[in-house]
Amino acid sequence: MEHAIRKHLKVHFEEDPALYQRLSEKLDSLIQKHKDDWDNLFSGLAGLRTEVEAGRKDGVEGLTARESPFYDRIGQIAYGGNIPADHANRIKELVRDTLALLHSTIGIIDFWSNGYEVDKLKGALSDLVLLTELDPIIATSELLVTEITALAKIRHQDILK
Repeated sequence: MEHAIRKHLKVHFEEDPALYQRLSEKLDSLIQKHKDDWDNLFSGLAGLRTEVEAGRKDGVEGLTARESPFYDRIGQIAYGGNIPADHANRIKELVRDTLALLHSTIGIIDFWSNGYEVDKLKGALSDLVLLTELDPIIATSELLVTEITALAKIRHQDILK
């Protein structure tokens, strides 16, 4: 069961890196905690398997399930996963603006093959990131733009819905 869970996490990691990283850490913790207790390990793995199969069901408070992977990824990169409460609303605004930009941009035929359009998108994303005026976001802006773009490419169909 552990190997099946790990494979699922690996295969789907790029779809929602923050979620699958968290689930992977949960798996490692579960194995470490119950390494000599097979009954509890099996029970824990069965519960985790259900959670992994379900994927992300709910969005972050105030965001949709479609927006939440972007919020979590930004938080993971800029804040190590712990977004301060006083920054949360500005990051949610960044996510909403980002999804609006992506929705209006990536619908072009063969968008991801068009280097000029992708570079234009990255420039616009960079502007959105810098406009947050949050130091941790600005300090990681280049990586954030790269990771947001990669996540948008993987979630292309979901964004256009």
